[in-house]
Amino acid sequence: MKRVTGEYLKSSPRIGIHEWSLETIEEGAKDLLNAAMKEAMEIATSEYECNAWFSAEYGASPSDAPTTIYVELPIGPSDDESPCWKFDLTELVDNLLEGHEMGYGGPLSDEGVQAATAVRDGLRALVEKIDARLTVEVK
Repeated sequence: MKRVTGEYLKSSPRIGIHEWSLETIEEGAKDLLNAAMKEAMEIATSEYECNAWFSAEYGASPSDAPTTIYVELPIGPSDDESPCWKFDLTELVDNLLEGHEMGYGGPLSDEGVQAATAVRDGLRALVEKIDARLTVEVK
């Protein structure tokens, strides 16, 4: 099965390792460790592609919504162990709407209407794609 891979955004800021508070490390070793960590993060973000999938594809956890999306960066200690994040598409839509409301529960700003319309239309196209495939499979 093909995995969906994420694209690293080269225009995104670098990880701010120099700002981390590493209290257990002696002052002289901090510079060396920060340089090594910076190099490791550059390798991780340029040579590895993150993977994404819906929770529903592989037996969802009872706490997962059908719209839960997992994103994994394959830089763990083995091929089967990698850092992973999960997102709920429903929460992303809620955040989009709430972020563009004019007052609590108010109407959306003009920018919010444009963003919500674009997301709605994109999701509607995905629903139509899924429905078309389900119709073909059921016959």
